[in-house]
Amino acid sequence: MSKKWIIVICCVLAAAFLLGARGTVDLSYEPEMKPEDRMIGMIVTTSPVSLHFTISSGKVDFVPHEGVPAENTSSSRSIPEEYDYVFPGVEGVRLFNVDTSPFADGHTQVDTSAADEEFSRIGVEFSHNENTENGQKITELINGINGTLYYVLQDEEATFFSTSIYQRADGGIYLGDSGGGMLFSKDQMDYSGSATLSKSDSHSHTESGEKIVEGRSIKATVQLVYEPVKITLCQYNAARELIQADEYLPGEMPRDITPLRDTAMIVVDTENKTDKESEKHTCQALSRSDTSFYTLQYKGNGYCIEHYHTLKWPDPETDTDPENGTHS
Repeated sequence: MSKKWIIVICCVLAAAFLLGARGTVDLSYEPEMKPEDRMIGMIVTTSPVSLHFTISSGKVDFVPHEGVPAENTSSSRSIPEEYDYVFPGVEGVRLFNVDTSPFADGHTQVDTSAADEEFSRIGVEFSHNENTENGQKITELINGINGTLYYVLQDEEATFFSTSIYQRADGGIYLGDSGGGMLFSKDQMDYSGSATLSKSDSHSHTESGEKIVEGRSIKATVQLVYEPVKITLCQYNAARELIQADEYLPGEMPRDITPLRDTAMIVVDTENKTDKESEKHTCQALSRSDTSFYTLQYKGNGYCIEHYHTLKWPDPETDTDPENGTHS
């Protein structure tokens, strides 16, 4: 055996020992997707994920299927309390979809903390379909989750990849294949700067002669935006006269806004970092019928996080103006 190969083998063994000692990667396991493995999440990256990792730290309640003891049936499904899985060598943002029992009206309960803060506007989708095939009743239950990623394009283009996160019956976590990526370029900013990445899977079993198909879907919409550098909240009276303007750095605007008593309209002016004069400002016009709006803050990792603000309009006949003008 050559000296070169001895060095390579020693390096591989040393890496396996160090990573195994940290309790994050089990290099002795070669992930093999099995029918009982469940897709529980998605990680979005800007480079393809070419390796599989098995994670031994963290915990997500596994949703069992047919053959699993009754005390662990779907009635005990829950959102993970711990989902901070670290995939060494993989940098991305994660959105999890762990099933919960639906409410009577069909809506599902979801904890939006089961996502990295880069994800905004997280919503759930639940569908219940029934049909008959060859005399057998088939019930299809699809539980989905979706979120939005606001991305500041630094270079001329960027490619996004979505990789499924799977869990084995013993609780182990691993990544699936990335597949093809989705390309974004600066040219898209002029007409259409968004696209949706999606992953889905389904499993079926039979109960009392009825076929039950349980499916999951995860969707991430990537929206290109400019980096915000300053936000100005402008208040106008009924005569369209500016009566107050307050400037904020992104992320510093208070959550609750109490307009002045005479304010009839608010314009939220966001100044953007761009050389295009036509795109330097983005405006939101709000009337008294609007009760909320959102602003963006750049995180420095390519993504902007969304801040939600509530408008608490005063009664122009009875309320007095707050001392600080806009905050409550």
